[in-house]
Amino acid sequence: ALYLYRKIQKTWGDSVDGENKILIEDKIRVLSELVEDPFRIPSQPGDTTQLAYLDEDGTISDTPLEGFEEGPGYSRFARSLSIATLKNKTFLNIVYLIIFAAGIYAMFNIPVENMPSVDMGEVYITTYYYGASAEDVENLITTQIEKAIEGIENVQFVESRTHRNRSSVHVKFVDDADYSELFSRVRLQVLNIRSKLPEGCEDPKFLFIDTHWWISVIRVNLFGQASESSRKDMADRLKTELKAIEGVRDIEISGQSKNEFHVSLSPEKLRNLGVTFAEVVDALRSAGQKIPTGNFSTESSEFILDSGSDFSRQEDVLNVIVRKDGFGNFVRIRDVVTSAMMGSPDPMLITSINGEDTTSLTVRKEDRANSLKIARQVKQICDRFADKHKADGLRIAYTNDSTKEINDSISILNGNLLMGIGLVVLTLWYTLGLRNAIFAALGIPFSFLCTLIAMKVAGISINSINLFAFILVSGIIVDDAIVVIENVYRHQQMGKPLRIAVVDGVAEIFWPVFNSMLTTVVAFLPMLLITGPVGSFLSMIPIAVSFALFASILESTTFLPVHIFEYGPKAVDKIEADVASEEEKSPKKDIVSRIWNGFEKILDLFLKHRWKAMTAISLLFFVALTIAGLSLSGIYPLIKVKFFPGNYIRYHVTVALPSSTPITRTDAIVRDISRFILSLGGKQADSVSG
Repeated sequence: ALYLYRKIQKTWGDSVDGENKILIEDKIRVLSELVEDPFRIPSQPGDTTQLAYLDEDGTISDTPLEGFEEGPGYSRFARSLSIATLKNKTFLNIVYLIIFAAGIYAMFNIPVENMPSVDMGEVYITTYYYGASAEDVENLITTQIEKAIEGIENVQFVESRTHRNRSSVHVKFVDDADYSELFSRVRLQVLNIRSKLPEGCEDPKFLFIDTHWWISVIRVNLFGQASESSRKDMADRLKTELKAIEGVRDIEISGQSKNEFHVSLSPEKLRNLGVTFAEVVDALRSAGQKIPTGNFSTESSEFILDSGSDFSRQEDVLNVIVRKDGFGNFVRIRDVVTSAMMGSPDPMLITSINGEDTTSLTVRKEDRANSLKIARQVKQICDRFADKHKADGLRIAYTNDSTKEINDSISILNGNLLMGIGLVVLTLWYTLGLRNAIFAALGIPFSFLCTLIAMKVAGISINSINLFAFILVSGIIVDDAIVVIENVYRHQQMGKPLRIAVVDGVAEIFWPVFNSMLTTVVAFLPMLLITGPVGSFLSMIPIAVSFALFASILESTTFLPVHIFEYGPKAVDKIEADVASEEEKSPKKDIVSRIWNGFEKILDLFLKHRWKAMTAISLLFFVALTIAGLSLSGIYPLIKVKFFPGNYIRYHVTVALPSSTPITRTDAIVRDISRFILSLGGKQADSVSG
């Protein structure tokens, strides 16, 4: 109270008349008594003229709203909101810290993946019929499958490819249909015609395409001096260890050939004994299977009965009886063969790594799992496994590592955020002071943490798509805070106390800032109208942008006024409105003034020639639309249009040879290319898979 009294005397001096002086002294006396004994003055005094409102910045007023400006440019809602925030400063500061803590928790616990989980609405049906020509596979398998699914609704198209030994049918569903229900119907229809397919073919295999199948977490390649059988055993053991990692959905092993027992028949021996090829096949088929014949029960036990047995050794195959000859002797398999040994079917696919044979393990994750954590644990387990089997000549290489794209996107985002925060702090430090610069910079991490909380609640992962959206919006979310801080600072320069400057500054620009945010959000909303898998991918952008911008407007209109009022500059240089001399009106010769002078000249030029300016801008806009239309339609691609931009992490090389080329010859050429790439040096390529 003594401080206020002296401050009033020093400020007003003799200009205070007797009546006002008595009123001020009475208010100071009441405050002094209240400080000495808070319970001395009743909470509801009868004479309300004795009440004085003391703000934290030292302002005394008869009413709590005295001094606030009124007019069409000031929002009553925003003024009421600002007054409410200033009255609940402690509560809002606690909420601010809670949001920061929750955002940090969400950042370390939200799923991270290269691409969002999207069903592509496509099914591949693959059927193997070894030993059959492409024509036979087409007539006996492909045509039957196409007929089975032709009556299913919401099927956009059916595309089939038939090769020797293999039939592949591609089914594409209509966009935004119930993909899971349609997949079940397709699978049921195809399995119902299994009896119409040849007996020698394998059961159809169904592959429902989603981004987790399309983009795996990582691929582990085992290669080196170890034999194929040794690599197979090692791959099985390694798969068991990797399956224990939390979040792993499945692990697919490729590069392994199936074990078969090959029997080569002699045409000459068949003719001499009068045995046909079909008789040998029937004999082997009937002998190499078990047939259940019932059960046998006693008082103490029960037995399952069957006839026949599986082949377990070479002698079992060679001793199979084909038939009796004309003299009553048995003709066995051993009598008509030239060789009988273990082997493998002709390969449909040959894989290699760095020009060597390999066995690969493709790791795929669950929807809610974190790719970065899974890839890190996979590498740790595989490195230990490689060290353990180093004496066996085992080496391990990693390919298709999806975390490379994720880490690159995160690095770009971090760089943009740090650069944005640095530029904001330096610019506002120069113009509005260090404290205001820090307040504006805090809005950037706050908005992103709020966005992560919303994404965590909504079940959305961090992926390359919304990381791109974060990079896109990183320079926008700070605009609201800068506008609010600058306007509050301007009201302080007008001579208003800090509380009134905060309330008036926020109320004056609340709706312009809010509408500016809405226009940006609305500009991205049409992406939500795109259908199909492309729409599912692109929908991540408007969702992330909307979350970030709403968080920005929340921070700049709710928490930022509290920070300015509590920790902002209490006094700034006052600007007089009635500066008379032209010399005082001239801007200072500093960087900001020079920029303003240049902008003012350009603005004056455009305003003087506004029709020419509008015509030029309209012409440029029309040219831009023409370029975009020609490029998107493909009529004349002035700008390249790609759904996923190319990256320089992986390069894909396609080798096309004549259709009659054996697969082993193609594999040899691919290995030569792999060795050539590796010969360029370690800085050119980490690994080459074929």
